[in-house]
Amino acid sequence: MYTIQALRNFYIDFPIPGLAMYFQDKIDQSVRIVGYIWLVRGGGKTIVVDAGIGQAPEVAGEIKQMVGHFTVAPGEDTASLLRSAGVAPCDVDYLILTHLHTDHCLNTPLFTRARIVISRRGWEAVARPAHPALFPKRVFALDVLRHLREQAWDRVQLADDEERVLPGISVFYTGGHTPCSQAVRIETAAGAAIITGDVVSLYGHIEENIPVAYCHDLLECYKAMDRIRREADIVLPTHDPAVLVRHPGGKIG
Repeated sequence: MYTIQALRNFYIDFPIPGLAMYFQDKIDQSVRIVGYIWLVRGGGKTIVVDAGIGQAPEVAGEIKQMVGHFTVAPGEDTASLLRSAGVAPCDVDYLILTHLHTDHCLNTPLFTRARIVISRRGWEAVARPAHPALFPKRVFALDVLRHLREQAWDRVQLADDEERVLPGISVFYTGGHTPCSQAVRIETAAGAAIITGDVVSLYGHIEENIPVAYCHDLLECYKAMDRIRREADIVLPTHDPAVLVRHPGGKIG
């Protein structure tokens, strides 16, 4: 059994129009957005899901950082969050990336020892895109892709559509949000938790069955939500502030 710690990594410092987050819905509403990295421990292993963004204070200083329209508060960069939990990036055994958008993978180079788990189908789509316009530079971290190819390839694990990473931890392909999206299923004492990736960015997506607005394949979004509902005792959306309300302190399991 594993424990999961949701660590808030960034927030957007203004309300987001609902239509920007919900496919053809919530046009008269606005939502708040945060982002997480997920620290998973158990079985003698330390696992992080998604690498997050933000430079350590010794590099950036003790100030708020802006990464695009994401705000990283002092102490909420990836390295500082892990340090506060007693973990250094070099201590992490596995880094699992739900997808290759910048806000989820920019700090991948911090994890110098970790085995890095990426969707095989997703990597092939991103590395050799049939339509490069599907992978815009402003959204996909091309420097990270280069780092993975040129410096970390011996530690990259390309996961099949259904793959066990460790006993009690598996990934499965979702697509939907991006062609490289996968979800992570983790066995905890509280039940099976699924870190959804952005195919379920907010609880409203899965609870109201409304796909995420930024989607590559609408049908895949619906199929992914159906599967997550069937298999998850605990759903962990990747951008919902309510994670820390439903799970005080961000602790699961």
